[in-house]
Amino acid sequence: MMNVIISSVSGEKISDNKCRKKLARKLGLPVRRVSRGHAIRTRILKSEKSSWTYTNRKTRSDAITPDTKKRIYKFWCKPGISRPTGNKIDIKRVRIGPKTYSSHMTHILEKTQTDVYLDFIGENPSIKIAQRMFERCKPYFVRPVRPKDRQTCCCKYHVEFKTVFKSCMEFRKKLLIENEPTECYSTPVYDSISDVVNATLCEKVDGSHNLQCLKRNCSDCGVKILNFLPCELDVSDTAEFVKWEKFENVSVNVKGNKTTKKLMLVKKESQVGELFSYFRKLIETFLVHQHRATWQNEQFQNLVRNLPEKQCVCVHDFSEN
Repeated sequence: MMNVIISSVSGEKISDNKCRKKLARKLGLPVRRVSRGHAIRTRILKSEKSSWTYTNRKTRSDAITPDTKKRIYKFWCKPGISRPTGNKIDIKRVRIGPKTYSSHMTHILEKTQTDVYLDFIGENPSIKIAQRMFERCKPYFVRPVRPKDRQTCCCKYHVEFKTVFKSCMEFRKKLLIENEPTECYSTPVYDSISDVVNATLCEKVDGSHNLQCLKRNCSDCGVKILNFLPCELDVSDTAEFVKWEKFENVSVNVKGNKTTKKLMLVKKESQVGELFSYFRKLIETFLVHQHRATWQNEQFQNLVRNLPEKQCVCVHDFSEN
C-alpha cells in the first residue's frame, strides 16, 4: 500500500529536477522509498497495459465492447500488420493525465490501413464495425510507414547512381525547355531510376527480367538503346559546364601528421559530356548490383521471419564496402 502512495506522488519531475531528497524530507520517508516508488511508476507507464488502457478509453464506451476493442488492438500489433522500427529511440509518448504519460515502442504498418481493415473483417466476419471506428481503435504507437523507415541500400553504387541520375535529368529538363517539343519523345525526362533502368531492358517474363539482360549479355537491349541529345554528349571546349557529384578516393589528414585515403562524395564541375558518359557507365553495371542487393535483402527478410527460438541473426556491415 505504501508503494502505491509513494508512486502516486513520484512524477517525472522528481527525476528531472533531482529533488528526491526534498520530497523525502517533506514526506518524512527515506530517499530509497521514494526512488522505489518512482521506479514502479515508470515501469507501469511504459508497460503494454498502460498503452492498452489509453486506447481502450479513447473511444466511446457505448460504441463497441471492450472485448472487441482488445481484439482490434491486438490485431494492429500482429506480425505482418505492423512491426517495431528496430530503433531504440523510436518511442511514442501520449498524455494520459496531468503530468502523466504512457510510452511504447513505435510500430510501423506493413500495409495500408484499408488493407488492415479488410484483413480484420475477413478473419472476424462476426464483428460488424466501420473502417473509421476500426482506425480509431488503432494503438497510438502504430503509424504508417515513411520513406526513411524503408530498408534501402545506402552503398556507394546506389548513392552515386542516384545523385548522377538527378543531375542528368535536371540538365535534360532545362535543355528540353529550350528545344522543340518533338525532341521530348525520343529523349524523355525520366521520373525515377526504375524508369530509366527499365528502358534499357527487354520486357519482363513471368514478372522478372531475364538474367542475361541484367548482365548486359542480351543483344536486343542495353544502354545502346537509350537516346541522348547531341549536346548531352558534348565534351568540347565550348560545351556547357555542369555541377555534379561522384565518389573518389580523397587524401585526408589523420592523427600523427599522417595522410590516408578515404572514399568520399566529391563535388565536380565539368563538361556535360563527362557527366552523361559517366551516367552511361554506371547504368552498365548498376543492374547486376541492384539484382544482387535485392536478392540478399529478400534472403535476410526470410531468415528473420523464420528465425527459430533461441537463435539470432548477425549483420556485419563494413564501411566503404
